[in-house]
Amino acid sequence: MIKNKLKRRIKKVEINITNQQGITLMILVVTIIVLLILAGVAINLSMKDGGVLSETKEAVNDWKKATEEEEGELSKLASQMQKLRNETHSENSGNNEENPKDDNINPLKEITVNETKNIQTTDKNRNKIVIPAGFKVLNPEEDVTKGIIIEDVIANNATSKGNQYVWIPVSHVDDEKANTIKDSNGIEHTIYLGRYDFGSNGSISEFSGNHKEETAEEHVISKFGNTIAKDINAFKESVKNNGGYYIARYEAGDPTATNDRVDGSSQSTTPVFKENKIAYNCIYQTNAATLMRNLYSNQNEKYTSDLINSYSWDTAIVFIQEFSGDKEYSKQNKLQYSLAKTGQSSDGTNKDVRCNIYDMAGNVSEWSTEGYTKDNPFISRGGNYLNINWPCFRLASNITTSKESFKRIGFRRNYIFVKN
Repeated sequence: MIKNKLKRRIKKVEINITNQQGITLMILVVTIIVLLILAGVAINLSMKDGGVLSETKEAVNDWKKATEEEEGELSKLASQMQKLRNETHSENSGNNEENPKDDNINPLKEITVNETKNIQTTDKNRNKIVIPAGFKVLNPEEDVTKGIIIEDVIANNATSKGNQYVWIPVSHVDDEKANTIKDSNGIEHTIYLGRYDFGSNGSISEFSGNHKEETAEEHVISKFGNTIAKDINAFKESVKNNGGYYIARYEAGDPTATNDRVDGSSQSTTPVFKENKIAYNCIYQTNAATLMRNLYSNQNEKYTSDLINSYSWDTAIVFIQEFSGDKEYSKQNKLQYSLAKTGQSSDGTNKDVRCNIYDMAGNVSEWSTEGYTKDNPFISRGGNYLNINWPCFRLASNITTSKESFKRIGFRRNYIFVKN
């Protein structure tokens, strides 16, 4: 009896356990089905038009479009700012040519050799420079502080082809507002066109002597018989307008001479300003001036030239001391002990060259257009091979008219620009 009741109780418990397990599995199945349904609904809502993914994609596209439009506006703004900067620079520099849009572009490299007029442009540091018609730039990668060299390539006179000149940048003339000259490191310098005294240590001060440059409005011969500047005021005005001037890179050379010139050598041979030529010495100051003024007389007043004057000589020394690293160049005396050829030295090693300009301290002294007195009307500048103690800045008066006495004196060309 008791055994049967126990069996019935155990069986009942087994049935209850079975029923409970069945219910649990059913709930699990239902839950899974519900989750699948919900997942399907969610996926459907996300994928169809207007769904979450679609909305996200549209938002991304809208963001990209807005970004592109913003970049376009910024590019236009940058272009307008660059244009405004170029226009401002053009007004300040007086550049007649279109300024480059990129600061890395060097305007000098854009100058061709067949220009028909003087071209006013700038170097890579925005320093003003003028390239005369018919000339090419030999070192356009440099800036003006290194000594920009130009060479004649289309001269009507075949002898003059290949003549070379160096630009002397000037930032200030008389009482006009000064413009600074920038070197390759961005350092600003100021050079004044003027007459100077130079101390034994290379120091520079305002000229205190009585020697002067006379202005020739209607004549070129002074009352003392020496040739004076065509018009020193015109030279100053040219420097002011152009931001500088050129001087010959080399002393005048005689292209026909094979030996050192002596008394009796030609006074009318067209000179050249090239390396390794016989120095054009033993010449009267008046004849040297005539040769200089006739050298490019067929250029229809695109530019003109003269003997070097003391303004250009002194200022060139200041330029050299400022940018060559030789702060005492003005006291440099001869590097030759014999009459060397232009751009050369007697021993073949110690060439006198600074900022691409040769032989201002020696080879020969050079006639200038400066006048002095009736007894000493002829002025020469610089040192020469005969006098060891005559320095670069030296200014000497001469009274003799003997060509043999002028063995130690030659000349150099000074370049003056005129308006186109």
